[in-house]
Amino acid sequence: MSDINLKVLVDHVGRTIIGELVEDTAEEYVLKNAATIYVQPNESGQLQVQTIPLFFKEFLTLDGRETGITFRFKKDSIIDTTAAEVLDSKLVNQYTKIVENLVAPDAPAAAESGDVVKLFDE
Repeated sequence: MSDINLKVLVDHVGRTIIGELVEDTAEEYVLKNAATIYVQPNESGQLQVQTIPLFFKEFLTLDGRETGITFRFKKDSIIDTTAAEVLDSKLVNQYTKIVENLVAPDAPAAAESGDVVKLFDE
């Protein structure tokens, strides 16, 4: 994960977005597994930083989770930054944990073997 090319930008509604840069054209950036960097003060007045995926992997098939999804950001509607070049390792690690958190799809609970319990008299 440390060998990926991260990009940080601010989108047209003011969200700070981080993701793996997979394509850079004259018109757009394509980011894989983009996430929002969300900052808010906690009760003690310190800032709390959370990385929240733009689209949750739980909504995807297992193949989709492994492949990842891409987002296209038009360069004429975003603010470009060089922040990814100097990111603190804690933020990179937080993003990495979000991206690598591949959870298997929810499987139905396996029926336990044993005696059948009748709830109603026949």
